[in-house]
Amino acid sequence: MGDPPKNVSKKQESLLLADLKQWEILERGAEGNGARELHRIYKFKTFEDAFKFMSAAATRLVTPQDHHPRWENMYNRVEVWLSTFDMENQITDRDLKLARSLEQLWDELGRGI
Repeated sequence: MGDPPKNVSKKQESLLLADLKQWEILERGAEGNGARELHRIYKFKTFEDAFKFMSAAATRLVTPQDHHPRWENMYNRVEVWLSTFDMENQITDRDLKLARSLEQLWDELGRGI
């Protein structure tokens, strides 16, 4: 599984959002005491394109990185939430790595619509 996950500072989160403009940070639960997640919605031309993205992500990114997103597919949309369960559902370096990897895959597969 590799190195243990490392928490990410608010400054690192801000830098991430500057690079990954389609991502946002969501908070669930009591402020300062709840979960923090990276969130992104990918839109595709068809259901098949959305499913192809999820399948490629699962085999090429998620499984090798051993870091599993919470995600949902609704027709031509894939909604992704990233946080690390072992770190009390906070954003860690693993989430940043997977977010960047998903963006690279998005570029490679033609950026949906």
